[in-house]
Amino acid sequence: MVSARSCGSTPDGTASSQRLEALLRQSTDIVAVLDPDLRIIYVNQAVDRMLGRPPETILGRHAFELIHPDDVVSAIDALAQVGDRPAVALRLAHADGRWIPTEVAGDTSLSDPDVGGIVINIRDVTDRLRVEETLHSERRFLRTILHEMEDGVAAYGPDGRLRMINRAAREFFGMADRDVGPADWATEYELYEADGVTPLADADTPVQRALRGEPVPAREMVVVPRHGPRRVLWTSGRPIFDADGVFVGAVSAMHDVTTNREAEARLQHQALHDPLTGLPNRVLLLDRLCQAMSRAAMESGQVALLFLDLDRFKIVNDGLGHRVGDRLLQDVAVRLTSAVRDGDTVGRLGGDEFVVLCAPVAGVADAVAVAERIEAELAAPFRLDHRDVRVSASIGIAMTTPRRADGVDLAAPEALLRDADAAMYRAKDLGRARLEVFDEATRRSVLHRLEVEQRLARAIEQGWLRALYQPVLDVKTGQIVGVEALIRYIDPQRGLVVPEEFLAVAEDSGLITRLDSWILNQACRDARRWDGQNTGRPLQVGVNVSARQLSRADFYDVVAAALKATGLEPGRLALEITESELVEATPTAISATHRLRALGVHVGADDFGTGYSSLIHIKRFPVSFLKVDRSFVDGLPFDQDDAAIVEAVISLGHALGLTVVAEGVETEAQLTQLRALGCDSYQGFLYSRPTEADKIEEMLVRPRASA
Repeated sequence: MVSARSCGSTPDGTASSQRLEALLRQSTDIVAVLDPDLRIIYVNQAVDRMLGRPPETILGRHAFELIHPDDVVSAIDALAQVGDRPAVALRLAHADGRWIPTEVAGDTSLSDPDVGGIVINIRDVTDRLRVEETLHSERRFLRTILHEMEDGVAAYGPDGRLRMINRAAREFFGMADRDVGPADWATEYELYEADGVTPLADADTPVQRALRGEPVPAREMVVVPRHGPRRVLWTSGRPIFDADGVFVGAVSAMHDVTTNREAEARLQHQALHDPLTGLPNRVLLLDRLCQAMSRAAMESGQVALLFLDLDRFKIVNDGLGHRVGDRLLQDVAVRLTSAVRDGDTVGRLGGDEFVVLCAPVAGVADAVAVAERIEAELAAPFRLDHRDVRVSASIGIAMTTPRRADGVDLAAPEALLRDADAAMYRAKDLGRARLEVFDEATRRSVLHRLEVEQRLARAIEQGWLRALYQPVLDVKTGQIVGVEALIRYIDPQRGLVVPEEFLAVAEDSGLITRLDSWILNQACRDARRWDGQNTGRPLQVGVNVSARQLSRADFYDVVAAALKATGLEPGRLALEITESELVEATPTAISATHRLRALGVHVGADDFGTGYSSLIHIKRFPVSFLKVDRSFVDGLPFDQDDAAIVEAVISLGHALGLTVVAEGVETEAQLTQLRALGCDSYQGFLYSRPTEADKIEEMLVRPRASA
């Protein structure tokens, strides 16, 4: 330590003093000596570089004059403990008015005769503070990013306990609303409920493997935190080593995929379930059926499939509205589910078609028992919109069977579903509201129907359709007053195919609408050709309307378009609707017939007396004529019951102002009886079988006696 005398601003000339002064002159730190009154008695040249003050300008000044007022207390404390405490941070005044941050350390040498003061060392820490602030800002920035991340991040010490956890991870673990500090930090497993961790691919979590020093790829985990809901996390773990390769802990990153997995589960559920009823759909049903059949095969058991179709659901759906129809389907689904056994599956294929998978069953008796319970459940009325609605079901049952002798596997799921469907159709054909078990006779019927459908579709595509016409004659005069259009097709191998062989199949397959459109347009064209051939009143052409055609939303437009395209007067066209179709007609269909009647088209009730005769149904439609079914005409004139029925229909029709036409007249005796009963018109083999349009044209120009 230099003495106070030798520490002046001018060196004393000795070699040692010169060397010391040279060193002090080159120092970047300020070295100063304060006397007991804290006045500056020595300072080196660094004061000029640091504070812009030459040494001679501050010698003799009190040290506190250069210290920031707010730092005086810290300076006093430091001087009181000089030599016993580390450096203190003080701000010193620069000549230009700035405050320079410094770090000041001191040692007392008051008792040293060569010094006689307090020696202090002052270091400019501006650059260091700037670097520290930059580092602090970067750390703050990184910490902000870390805590604002949507992915969770957690760091663990080598003991496996948490050292850091960001906001997202706190939310994952339900810790977001708690002031979590080191005292609360725990191991990973303590964050979860007991047995609340389910790694999907490994017994250990990525964190646990990382804590053993093993890096591991990210994987999915299902976790149940102690303070939060179940989550699915995509989690990674990585061990951390210091510069010397010493293990110091592990870090884990977590991405919450709960919403994605829930969305996937919803999509999967929607893909496999009916959206209206929540029941399994066709895809899921066939999958379960396949599994059930595989188990049954291994266990030598059987599987039963029940195919249900609601009877007359269309009346409810169209009459009361689709909203009520949907509610009915939902209520039916609930009742079906309650009627089946535990382990059975109820599914909906669409519309009003349901399927019940019964597995296992000991035999057909078990399946019949389930079907009977379903019938009992459906027997009670459904309360919909303050009214009681009753429905029944036609049920078809198919059982798994061993392979047939020809090697055809009858146990295929699609085949079993097809067989149950065929049995259901047989139940409908036999009167509805009943159950039928699929057998070989039904199988042969199904194969025949498929063959008929294929031939019919080909006939439509190849243009093999033909229109035949049966004349309708005035009972009194024998004059032709109309014709009924009848559709046939010519098969290259089988020749003329009559409607009895294909109309039912056409209805079931939907081909009937194409047939109806064809015969409607063809009949209108032919009727237009016959203009002027009949010397009496204008010739009417009658066209049968199927249930499918009648239920089409564009029914009116289809008929109006045919009239416009052919130029036929609307009054020349008569639409014949069977009595059963009148009963089941929708409000839309009824409205369409009223519009057509207003246009001039005639509407008639065909096969009257064979279905559900009711004046209500006749009243709903703008009917202008009735057709007495041939089954009643057959008994004339000898069967008194048939005669009474025909007489009643004629009287009813006339009372309502309607024309009455008798079908199937084959003998003069029948015609005589009809004339006596007052029938207006007739058709049948007595005059002519259905014939080609050209033949009709010939009949119109020749007299009655020559027919």
